Amino acid sequence: ARQNRDVRPRVDTRAQIREAFKGVPKPTADRDIAPHPCAECDKIVEDFKPYSFDRLPDQVLEYHKDSLPLLGPMALHHYLPAYMLYALAHPESDVMMYTVFQLTPSKKNVEKTKSYFDERFGTFNDAQRKSIGAFLRDVRDYQLYDSHEQEFERAAEFWPLEA
Repeated sequence: ARQNRDVRPRVDTRAQIREAFKGVPKPTADRDIAPHPCAECDKIVEDFKPYSFDRLPDQVLEYHKDSLPLLGPMALHHYLPAYMLYALAHPESDVMMYTVFQLTPSKKNVEKTKSYFDERFGTFNDAQRKSIGAFLRDVRDYQLYDSHEQEFERAAEFWPLEA
């Protein structure tokens, strides 16, 4: 993670993310939020259910910094923008690292579990995919995250990184 600094994304990436995801419905069923019946997923449901992505408190995002893989497809679609927005505002947070990891799977992992990735990201529309690309481009270009495993090269395989 990086030191906090005043990040000025081009063309206002934050507004692009908010606009792209504003119509995504908030999941209301517990198992749409976190499908697995366990204590960790129950805590995710308890903490996320009262909030839409644009109202999710910072302390919830920090506590659940590594919970994106545990969200169900509907919840991932709805809450991913909260993670991206928080990461841009707080690049020093571990939320940045875990959000980048979630968005940059290896091609081998995707090929091995294609249905998993199709289920999780298949409903994202063009504007949402472009906003994810803008997020990753800003993270890369403003050096908000130190890439260790070619995350940005992998990102280019899945998301439109160039404007």
